[in-house]
Order: sequence, then C-alpha cells, then structure tokens
Amino acid sequence: AKMAIAEMDGMALFDSIEGRGGRAISLDGASAAPPESPAWSLDGSTIAYVAGGALYVLDVTASSLDEAIEVADSRNGTWLSPAFTKDGVSAVRSSGEWHGIGSTPDDAASIVLVEPGKDPSVLTESSTPILSFAASPDGVSLLWVDHAGIHWTAGDSVHHIPGDFVAA
Repeated sequence: AKMAIAEMDGMALFDSIEGRGGRAISLDGASAAPPESPAWSLDGSTIAYVAGGALYVLDVTASSLDEAIEVADSRNGTWLSPAFTKDGVSAVRSSGEWHGIGSTPDDAASIVLVEPGKDPSVLTESSTPILSFAASPDGVSLLWVDHAGIHWTAGDSVHHIPGDFVAA
C-alpha cells in the first residue's frame, strides 16, 4: 500500500503505510493553492488532487506540483474528492464556488469522469452537495455521501441508505 499526504507546502509520498521510501513533492511559486485529497491511480503511476477548487493530475516521479496538469474542464465549478475508477479519474464537481481548504460548496453536485481529450461524463448527480466520494480499490464501484445519505454502485444498480453520514 502506498500513501500520499497533502501538506500546506506540497505533498509527501511513501512506498508503504509504515512511512518507508518517503519523498517530498514541493509546492513551488506557480501553484495557486495547497493540494487536498490526493488519490492514487490504479497502477500507482499518477496522483489526482484538488487545489483551489481545480482538479490536477501529477506523475508520481515529479519533484514539484508545478509539473501537475490541470484538467481542462476544471474551471467549470469547484472540484472535490478525486478518485480513480477503472475508466480514469473521477471527481465531484460542484456548481458552487470554492471557499477555502476543506470546504464543501453548499450547491448541487455531480460525480464526473474526466478523460483526457474527451468531454467529461456525468456518472451521477445530486441536488444537494456531495460531501465525500470514493471508488473501490479495483475502480469498479463508487461510494458517495450527500445530504440524503450514503450511496454506492454495484454493477448497474445504485443503492442508498438514508442518514447523516460524514465520509465515503
């Protein structure tokens, strides 16, 4: 298991959850905001993260967050909670504005698959904020929390348990 930790001045990557093989990826002058919510690709070669409400992808061999690529559609809403699925990087896109580190806009949101060179695909929509989103380790199933409860996919079915959940 690998680990990525978002920090105010960059990101730390580790080869294990015990902290072995650690190295830093710095936040240099061109980066607008500190990284949040790092997510590993299924093959471990890429990290997706959000910063300042924008969505980025970064090769794990990078030495600076300035090497990250901003996803082309990231100016249309606030991006949160990236995760990798079997089809690529997905994230929550809120119609609201970014209000600071750790904030969730209080607006309708959707989970969107973002593939380079293609238009983003909406996977699911919520009339309330999506507070948290995750994908299964194999990238097949999605799990998300909104004000209506917790939801998850299994094949083509979406399941739901009402309640006050905090995180996926």
